[in-house]
Amino acid sequence: MAIDANEISEDALNKAQVGVQKYSRVSFLGNMVLLSVRVPSKDGNSETLSSTFSILDACNIPVSLISYAANEPAVYCVISQKDVFQAKETLCSNFAQQG
Repeated sequence: MAIDANEISEDALNKAQVGVQKYSRVSFLGNMVLLSVRVPSKDGNSETLSSTFSILDACNIPVSLISYAANEPAVYCVISQKDVFQAKETLCSNFAQQG
């Protein structure tokens, strides 16, 4: 998931957060976008994390920060707006090639 902070209102972000609350959380921090993905269980976390990293890598999004929440397994990725823009262009290019 990548969000261009220049193209979304706070109201739209709040609605999106409600919609994906069970799965992930997204918030802004200055010119950065924070994406957190919940890992369903400690037993299967390596598979979930691998999938998350694969998705980010496919979008050309470098993971700048990863940390685990103490009370619930989660991975936090801090993404710069520049990287979000690059990811958006990559995705659009990939879709165009498949079409």
